Order: sequence, then structure tokens, then C-alpha cells
Amino acid sequence: MNILEEQLDAERDIDFAPLVQLKREAYGDSATPDSAFELAMVLIKEGSPSALEEGVSLLEMLSVGLLETAPQETARQLGYTGRTGGGRSGDTEEERLLLHYYYFIALAKYKQKELSSSIACCKKILKLKPNNHQVQSLLSLASRKNEEELIKTGILAGIATTALGIGILVLKGRKK
Repeated sequence: MNILEEQLDAERDIDFAPLVQLKREAYGDSATPDSAFELAMVLIKEGSPSALEEGVSLLEMLSVGLLETAPQETARQLGYTGRTGGGRSGDTEEERLLLHYYYFIALAKYKQKELSSSIACCKKILKLKPNNHQVQSLLSLASRKNEEELIKTGILAGIATTALGIGILVLKGRKK
């Protein structure tokens, strides 16, 4: 088991007591990006379908806000085509936060079994930070799982086609 798989297993044992307080902070009048990010992290760690959706939604909302002020090249690499803050790409605070947001979106998409979305997110991050080992691990895991799913689908399609062919032959045999 690699580090990412261990992290995914460990995240199943979460204390949800602060969740109500986090939601108040993230959605209340005094909401901040930090409180929204903290809530998104708890929701993604929780892992239920509705929590994952809400976590992704929060992170996407935070990302759009940052993309509008991020360096143009950073925003372009992440697939954003709207107006940006201009400037040069590099290790800016916006870029660092965006990479965190995109990583956790990719992780949530992986947990939701939306593997192609997870893979796409990872590839965007690796355009900016090609040596990010955590993202490389997630990409590898998602790609491997996606390949397994495609193989399973192919096998099931083959079985269904064979069963259909046998059924047609049996029906033709009865008519004679």
C-alpha cells in the first residue's frame, strides 16, 4: 500500500463534531477562503457522495475567485480562459493555493469514481509542477483504476454479446 492509499484509509476515521461550526464559518457572514477550504477538506475526508459534491463545489468556487487574480500563464495552464490578474507565473501565493485546490478536487473526483476528471485535474497540476510526487501518485492510482474499469467493462460487454448470440441461436433452433 502506498502513502496515498494509506491516507485514504486513515481519512475514514474522522471526528465530525466541528463540522457544524465549520459550516457556520464557511457559509456565514464572516466567511473567509480559509474557512471554506477547511470545510471542503473535512467534507472530502468524510467521503460520502453529498459531502464530496459539496467539497468539490466549495473548492471550485474558491478556484474561480483565485484564477481571476492569478498570473495569466498559471490560469491558462489550469484551463481557465477568463480575465486574470496578469503578471508572470511562478511560486505565487495564488498559484500555491490553486494547486492545493486542484489537488483536492482531483482527490474528491477519485473518491467519487470520476476517474477521467481526477486524471485531467492531475495533468493540469503536473503542467505547472511536473515533479509533484503526491499528484503523480494520485494520477498513477486513478489511471490504474480507470484502466481496470475499462477492462471490466470490456469483459462484461463481451459476455453480454456472447449471451445475446447464444440466445439468438437458441431461438432460431426452436423455430425449425
